[in-house]
Amino acid sequence: MFLVTSTGFESELEVLFSLLGAGFVSFVVTHGMMMLNILDHPKERSSHVQPIPTSGGVAIICGFLTFITAYHFYVAPLITPPVLWILGGGMFLGLMGFVDEVVEISFLKRLAVQLTVSALVIINVFPYVDLLSLKFIVLLILLGGFVNAYNFFDGLNGLAGTAALIVSLFAFLFFSTTSVLYLALVPGLLGFLYWNYKGKIIQGDVGTFFTGFCLPSFLLLEFQDISESVLVMGYLFFPVLFDISATVALRLLQRKSVTTPHKGFFFHQLNLKGWPHLKVTSLYAGLLVLQGFTAFIFNMRDPFTLGMLYLGCALFYSTLFWFLLKYPAKP
Repeated sequence: MFLVTSTGFESELEVLFSLLGAGFVSFVVTHGMMMLNILDHPKERSSHVQPIPTSGGVAIICGFLTFITAYHFYVAPLITPPVLWILGGGMFLGLMGFVDEVVEISFLKRLAVQLTVSALVIINVFPYVDLLSLKFIVLLILLGGFVNAYNFFDGLNGLAGTAALIVSLFAFLFFSTTSVLYLALVPGLLGFLYWNYKGKIIQGDVGTFFTGFCLPSFLLLEFQDISESVLVMGYLFFPVLFDISATVALRLLQRKSVTTPHKGFFFHQLNLKGWPHLKVTSLYAGLLVLQGFTAFIFNMRDPFTLGMLYLGCALFYSTLFWFLLKYPAKP
């Protein structure tokens, strides 16, 4: 289960202390970012009506780095050149997100940087990749697309952070080569979410760019089973990806801009119909937990089974979201 499995049970205490320490660092740094008072002012797709502290994602990064550093030095070697490439790419995008909080960067410029960083990471992490191959193009779209999908999903208190937390926990249990890296995201997210649930701060682009890049990029280390791993990750994140994909497709059919901020996503629509932030977050959390448990029940390595699961999920979520929007329960 761990990235390095030769440490034995004697390392469990060190792992526990690393998790606790990283969570505490994230908790404190989040409070510090609140004191800096870097504000996000309400925009077209904002769910808050008053300016709110942003850049809480700095705490997620600090918590993550604290854990992997402690794990590397006190448990087992973890920080390898491929891992450094992924972390470097994630932190660079996080830095761009931080700058974007102060000086707004256009969507196309952000996308160009995201794709460039993604390409560099793929070339240096994924062995023997052909730059003209379909696999390289798919991986490039995956990394760049997921960063933006996760950024779009960061619309309500606790929503994106909780989704990343749940998927990271299931990815830790499901994947073998990258399990510790997914575990490393957990304390940073927990320390931040304590304040985010209260509506005190949002993670901002610095957090969504870093987390949204790392979640799929870690799969590059599963290079022997990269195709299966990508499909499994997509299944774990299916409710989120379905919301984003269906909304983007609908806007394209309506000839509306997909880059202009809007509140067309299902989670926004539920909130506009009276659902409080945390109720919407709880709904998606429950759906993501369901995805995670079913990933262990069915044979995710069988292409036919996985295809049927994708089809079943598409039908299920189409019906569920239509019903919730058509007949919204009282908040």
